[in-house]
Amino acid sequence: MNPDNGSGPVYVALPLTVSGLSNTSDVEFGLLTLEIVGPEGQHYRTPARGASRNFETIDLEAYFGLRNWLVLRLRRSVYHRIKNGKIQVKGISALKFYRRGETTWMPIGASQVAPGAGHCSSTIVEPPRLDQDAALKVLCESPDAIPTRTGLRLWQPETGRDWSEPLGSGRPYLSGPRDSWLSPLNRKDTLWQLAPAGLSPVPGNRWQVPRDALANARIAITPYQTTAWAVVDFDFRDITLSDYVKPPAR
Repeated sequence: MNPDNGSGPVYVALPLTVSGLSNTSDVEFGLLTLEIVGPEGQHYRTPARGASRNFETIDLEAYFGLRNWLVLRLRRSVYHRIKNGKIQVKGISALKFYRRGETTWMPIGASQVAPGAGHCSSTIVEPPRLDQDAALKVLCESPDAIPTRTGLRLWQPETGRDWSEPLGSGRPYLSGPRDSWLSPLNRKDTLWQLAPAGLSPVPGNRWQVPRDALANARIAITPYQTTAWAVVDFDFRDITLSDYVKPPAR
């Protein structure tokens, strides 16, 4: 997956197919536990949850790249030790299955009920200081838990342009309690930064929306309800890691 040179970690991508899933299945792969057994019986395991994530101190990490790839991140010295021998890669992972709920369309500045997401509203939040930009804020409140995978899509009908974000992306990182214990409502919000009228958004900034685009824009709110969980195991034998790493450029 990356050249076999340099000094950083080596990424190896193994093709992966999970049987029993339909083409319409909406699945999220959870954290996985993985072990590599080297050609001479060496054992390398992914670190326990909560362990140090400084890669200089660990030999192996693993994650799913979309649905069809199992990505291994190996310390370079470990990779060179086992790259040409036959190894075994085994592990387990949790799967979470979703069902797409009803999509609710809401104009800018409106407030209405979105089934599955609660009572939602959208407002333009003006900046407290002149050196800051205004933002479009979408807020949903519900006495029930708001599904983690609730998607927002801001759509401009004149041009067909759209901007998508998960509901809740406007929430800052907090190391302590995340909910208001004095309120019976669950809340999630998302902010889209607005570019001043007449100016183009910063190239590559997918969170910034031209203020001019809001005149007739609409917001789609789509919750995804969790329907089931499962645990899958995998066991790849006689794998040669060097077969799955892109060779150095010549």
